[in-house]
Amino acid sequence: MDFTPVLYLGILVFCLIFLYVLAGKYTGLKNNQKKDLILQYLPGHDCKVCGFEDCENFARELLSNASEFEKCSIVDPHNVDKILGIIGKEPLPAEQKMAVISCVGGKQCTDKYDYSGVQTCDAVSRIFRGEKNCIYGCLGFGDCARACPFDAITQNIGEVPVVNKNKCTGCGKCTDKCPKKIISLIPKKYDVHIRCSSFNSGRFVRGICLTGCISCGICVKICPTKAIEIKDNLAVIDYEKCTTCGLCIDKCPQNTIERILPSV
Repeated sequence: MDFTPVLYLGILVFCLIFLYVLAGKYTGLKNNQKKDLILQYLPGHDCKVCGFEDCENFARELLSNASEFEKCSIVDPHNVDKILGIIGKEPLPAEQKMAVISCVGGKQCTDKYDYSGVQTCDAVSRIFRGEKNCIYGCLGFGDCARACPFDAITQNIGEVPVVNKNKCTGCGKCTDKCPKKIISLIPKKYDVHIRCSSFNSGRFVRGICLTGCISCGICVKICPTKAIEIKDNLAVIDYEKCTTCGLCIDKCPQNTIERILPSV
């Protein structure tokens, strides 16, 4: 019996297995090299904003699922194209965002009761919707500041927290922690903001808060691009129309509209 065909078949199978193992090792090595390259350009904070335990696991996931990249909102804009090039994805238009707190009341807004319980916004919000007479405004206990992994928010108890435009990465962790849901992520290129969230009547707001929107409409009339309108007793900016001229800031009788600039 001639075993030559069987021998050739065995050799062929052996060669295929060898090549498969070699290719697997090469691919694994190549993927590890890519992962290490990606890690160089990721923030390295292990903040878990992307949903992964750390940047290394996120980098590993990107190699098999490039669409996951958009889950990292804090990557340096200068590194975006580099990472996308490594994982073979088309560059995206970068647009950095920052957290904007739509309230400027703080101690300018009166209290309806004296609170001395657990010093968190979440705790006080469960008691008659907070101690402030304005049920929409900031409670001032800094849950957002404690949630920020980049120390971009500073807080003095009773005052509205301050967001550092330079440090804020737009990760969104503060928005999740705010029980009043008055923190929004706005593109950093816009710096004029209406810092109020109250839907109460102007007369009511005037009686409880020195800096709340009283829906007087002066900002609507003064805006040269018609970027502001009154909705449900509250002035609202259409950022796409706003040119950040600042006329509304100068004319607002309540000082509700502010320009938020990078820290010097």
